[in-house]
Parts: sequence; C-alpha cells; structure tokens
Amino acid sequence: MPRFYEPEQLVHLQKLEMEILRDFQRICDENNLTYFGFAGTGIGALRHKGYIPWDDDIDISLPRKDYEIFMHLVQEQMGDKYYVLNTDNDPNYPLATTRLVLRGTTFQEFSMKDVDCNWGIFLDLYALDNAADNWLAYQLQMWSAWFWGKLLILRSIPRPYLYVHGITAKIVTAACVATHHAMKALGISKEFLYKKREKANRRYENRQTKRIAYFCDPLPYTNTFSNEDIYPLRDLPFEDGTLPFPNHLEKLLTKMYGDDMTYIKSYKITCKLWVNGKEVEDSAVPIVNNDTANSEKIQGDFVNYIDGMGEENSPNKDDHKSVVVEKKYISTQQNSQVVDVTKVVESSAHGSGSNTTLIIII
Repeated sequence: MPRFYEPEQLVHLQKLEMEILRDFQRICDENNLTYFGFAGTGIGALRHKGYIPWDDDIDISLPRKDYEIFMHLVQEQMGDKYYVLNTDNDPNYPLATTRLVLRGTTFQEFSMKDVDCNWGIFLDLYALDNAADNWLAYQLQMWSAWFWGKLLILRSIPRPYLYVHGITAKIVTAACVATHHAMKALGISKEFLYKKREKANRRYENRQTKRIAYFCDPLPYTNTFSNEDIYPLRDLPFEDGTLPFPNHLEKLLTKMYGDDMTYIKSYKITCKLWVNGKEVEDSAVPIVNNDTANSEKIQGDFVNYIDGMGEENSPNKDDHKSVVVEKKYISTQQNSQVVDVTKVVESSAHGSGSNTTLIIII
C-alpha cells in the first residue's frame, strides 16, 4: 500500500472531498443545522483560503443534537450517493469520528491497513458533546471518554500511529500490543468498549453547559471549546466557496497547535547531502519558502515540520525531533540543479528555533 500521494492523486482526492463537502453543506443549510470547520481545515482557511496544500481530508464539527439530525437525513436524502461509516454501522470501525463516504470509491489510509471496513473517500465529521462545567466532573468525563476510545482503537489496531518517538515509542508500542492481545484473550468486545465511550461522551447530553468537546483526540483536552469562542460563527473563503468557522478560530487553533500555525515561518535549513553513498555537500539548503510550501510537489511531514509543529498534536510544541522521516517529495539545490530527495534518514532540531540539520540520502 503506497504511503504517499502522487500530486495528481492528491488533487483528485481534494476535488472529490469538496464535492462531498458541498453536498453536506446543502443538506445542513436546508435544515438549519449548525456545523463548522476546525483543526487543519481551519489552518487551511486562514492561511491558504482552502486546503493546506498537502492535506488530504476536511474536518467538520457539529454539536451532538445537529449531528444526530444529520445522521437521519443522510439516509433519507443522500443515501443513493453516500453512506455513513462509524461504529454504529460497522463495529470494526475503531475511531470516534464519523465518515460521510462517497459510494463507488475506495480509499484506505495506511494507518487503517489492517482494519476490515468499507473504506472510501470521505468527509470527516466530529460530534461535539456537552462538557461538564464542574472541574472534577469534567476531568472524569474527559479521561473516561478518552480511555474507552483508546481501548476501542487498540482492540482493532495493536500498533497505532503514535505521537511519541524513540525509546518512548518502543515502550508505548509494547504496551499497546500487550493491551490488544489481553483484551482479545479476555473476550472484551468492541461493542462493550464503544458503549462505554459513548456513555462518557454523552454524559451531559440533556444538560446545558458552557462548553462542548471532542474528547477522543491524541490528547483529550485539546478540543474543548467555550461556546463563547465558537458563536456566532463566521464564514471564511474555502476553495471555491465559503465555510463556517468558530468566531475565535485563531485562539482555538493556538490552543490546539501552538502560536505558529496560522502563518508560514521562514527557516534556515542545512543538509548533509549524500549521493550513492558519498557525501557531496555538507551545507545544502533545501528550497523551502512560501512558493514551494504551496506547491504540489512538497507535501507531508517535511513542510509540517518547517511550519513549526505541523499538524502533530504534540503536548510540547518546542520538541520537533524526529518529525521529518522518509518523505518522498523534497527538493534541494546542488550545483544550481534541483535534486529530488528520496529519503530523509535522520533529523535533529533544538526547540522551536529556525535552524535544523537534515541528513539526506539520494
């Protein structure tokens, strides 16, 4: 299974996702449902007036009440073109998000390669639940929803993608594999874990609270939003149309990603350049600036890295080590010629400063 897109593949994928988005918006607007973009989609709207150029999905949030109404409308008004993929409809689906999937398509991410679901090109939908106002009640709701959600993922995926590296990653991976096999041996069902997760998520569904949240991200507290920060919604340009976003979008993105995510930084990057096992230059400078960062050729973790933290939900935005690994499309200048770099084998950085060193093999 390929891990990277060819440029024309990514463009085609983004166009189909825009088709899904516009159909989704039409149904929501006709039925007065509340929805808004967030996360990477919010970064793209602010910085690019559309997709982050290397992004391959669209993130949409709905308050739980509106989400449930939309789930009914999908079957009534969109069932011939779309189907819903979530744990309600497929117990093998391990995520807390819901996917509005375009029929007749096949699309499976590398991280889901071992999960048997009816994968297709999709719009990512996040149901936002009422979050407790009381601090202790909020902690209990947040961590229990997160805990059961992670166990559900581990029940299907023994080696999930991790946001840690090095020896920590090895230890966490070993714990994940052990937990997966222990749950299987004990007969703990996916349905049991799903019900536990949803009970925690929806604990305050019938109460009015000051915040709404999605608890099942890598860290459970990054997507808790004050209603005052969300409403009234504001429309921003997104590709060939507009999309609603939280009123204080910049503030919320800073909470999620750090204070460097709404603009493109300028980084001085030096490289050790190797060709056929021989070092040919020890201070090459990759061609990475506003133009190349927006091009179709450079994509993925490398550009996320030079943006700062990228779309990593790292708890420490100043630790960018090991973000750059084995990316396919990177260019560097060697003797006035542009060379495609096929593999980045090592990277190091210190803090959130603007200097980094890459060791590159061509």
